[in-house]
Amino acid sequence: MLASYSGKNPFLIIIRDTVTKHSNHSEDMRAEVSYLFYKNFKKVASGITWLKIISVISPLCGLLGTVIGMLTVFQAVAAETTPNPSVLAEGIWQALITTILGLVVAIPSLIAFYLMSLRMKWFQIETIEHCYRAFDIYRKIIHSRTIEDEANSYEEH
Repeated sequence: MLASYSGKNPFLIIIRDTVTKHSNHSEDMRAEVSYLFYKNFKKVASGITWLKIISVISPLCGLLGTVIGMLTVFQAVAAETTPNPSVLAEGIWQALITTILGLVVAIPSLIAFYLMSLRMKWFQIETIEHCYRAFDIYRKIIHSRTIEDEANSYEEH
């Protein structure tokens, strides 16, 4: 039944491939399952990676805005002997708002990245455990068929 599975559930595909294709030539089932897990969840892992990239780049964009805002302040101070307070306030506001926006984007995306990464690790551990269970069942079925075949050949002779 599992060997003939042709659906799209990646967990069942991993279990099927581990039991039917990789069980005869691999001593390290965890490595096989990890490989198949990565192969079947490439798109998900790629999406999670984008969350991490966004969480790293957004504070840098906020920092860039901060630097630009402070440059505006220093230009206003350098241009006039008595700087206009509204120009100074505008530059400082620009510096603060870009920092805030960078952090508003970074913090939730970083939290989402870590939560999803933990979920993927949990799924991988669950998949390894289910593969071990499926492999044990597969071995028992093969063993019982071997015993039946030996009994049938013994009865024939």
